[in-house]
Amino acid sequence: MTLTPSLAGLEVVIARSEPAMATTVEAFEARGARVTAAVTATHTPASDGGAALVAALERPPAGWLAVASAAAVASLSGLAADLRPWRVAVIGSSTADRAAAAGLRVELVARTTTGAGLVEMLEDRTVDRLVAPVVENEPSALAGAIVGSALAERSEIIAAYRSEPKDLSRFADRIADAHLVVAFAPSGVRRLAEVGRPRHLVAIGPTTAAPAIEWLGSPRVSVAERHDLAGVLEQVERWWAVGNDLGSAS
Repeated sequence: MTLTPSLAGLEVVIARSEPAMATTVEAFEARGARVTAAVTATHTPASDGGAALVAALERPPAGWLAVASAAAVASLSGLAADLRPWRVAVIGSSTADRAAAAGLRVELVARTTTGAGLVEMLEDRTVDRLVAPVVENEPSALAGAIVGSALAERSEIIAAYRSEPKDLSRFADRIADAHLVVAFAPSGVRRLAEVGRPRHLVAIGPTTAAPAIEWLGSPRVSVAERHDLAGVLEQVERWWAVGNDLGSAS
């Protein structure tokens, strides 16, 4: 007997930045969904070309690296610096997988996928030095959590990459008509709000959900219980199986 894919018939818009879009689309399509990939941003090197990050990583002693996203992992890849002595703490299993694939020594994965969650776990460790590569031209939740913590005086928050927003206006009709929009970052929610109003939105976690709830209202927003791609897929499957009362997409 042939089983029907769990997301067969679902029309979904994925709003995510470039580094992780391909694997996300592949995962949804493998479950039968019809996907529109709305890339919210691409990432480019920091304005100094990574010089400040290299200098920090080469200056002894090595300590902990706090890595929040796939873009932060990409900013570390290929640097002219030896990362082997650095212990790495990451937000989320997807980021952990990417960091490990890039050769980083991942020792800590935040239980809650927020900057505050990662900092809270690091505060329970012996941390003599912490380096956090973050986005240069947008607010960083990880940076904010570090600044407000006991780790602040031992930390170096360094602009490692820039986020270059993409125009989503060509996706306006799909955002409005699809059964569902899935968002992976607060910045993606803000880009969506500029061009269309979805029927329902699934957010990867509470940080992403907050601006979506403010914009759409809580009945139209669902939050993944596990804050990674697998958790998002589980939430979408539940919604599609039992919670979808919006009818068919146009």
